[in-house]
Amino acid sequence: MRNWRPKSATSFDTTSATPAIRRITPQGQPGYSSSDLTDDAIAILDGYGLASAHLVGMSMGGMLAQEAALRHRERVRTITLISTSPLGVSGLPSSSEAYQVHSAAAEGVDWSDLGAIADFLLRDVAILAGTRHPHDAEAASALIARDMARAPSFASATNHFMLFLVKSRAPRCMRPGSRFRCS
Repeated sequence: MRNWRPKSATSFDTTSATPAIRRITPQGQPGYSSSDLTDDAIAILDGYGLASAHLVGMSMGGMLAQEAALRHRERVRTITLISTSPLGVSGLPSSSEAYQVHSAAAEGVDWSDLGAIADFLLRDVAILAGTRHPHDAEAASALIARDMARAPSFASATNHFMLFLVKSRAPRCMRPGSRFRCS
C-alpha cells in the first residue's frame, strides 16, 4: 500500500497513517505486529472520515478483521471472514495432513530465489484448490507471476507468518496459547 490513495475527493495523506502500511521490511524481521496492521485499517477509515465500516478479511486479513472487531468495536459494523482461523477458539479441526506437510516444506524454500518461491506458491495453490472446478495451473502461474512482479520485496511477504508470534497489543484472548476466551 506504499502508494495508496483514495478514489474519492476525500484527501488522505498516507504519511499520517501508521508506518506499517508504508514500510518494506527484511524477511524474517517484520518490525510491526498484527496490531499495527489493524491500526492501519482503522487509520484508513479515519482518512476517509468514516465512523465505521463492514470489514472483509481473507486468511491473515480475516484475523486482522477479528482483531479490529475486538479492539475497535465501535468502528466495525460487521466482519466477513474467508479462509481464516477464529481467534480465541480451540479444538477445531486442523489442516489436512497433506497441507501440513506442504506448509512445513516452506522452511526449506530459499525465499531469496524467486523461482523457488513461485514453485512453492504454485504447489500451494494446487493443494488448496477446491473440487468443484478444475485447478488451472497455467492461470495460477500467471497470477503468481503478476503478484511477484508488482511486489518490491516478495520475500518480505513471508513476514506475515510471524505476526502472531511477535509482541502484540491484541487482547489476551487473541495471543497464541492464551487460555482466555474472547467475549
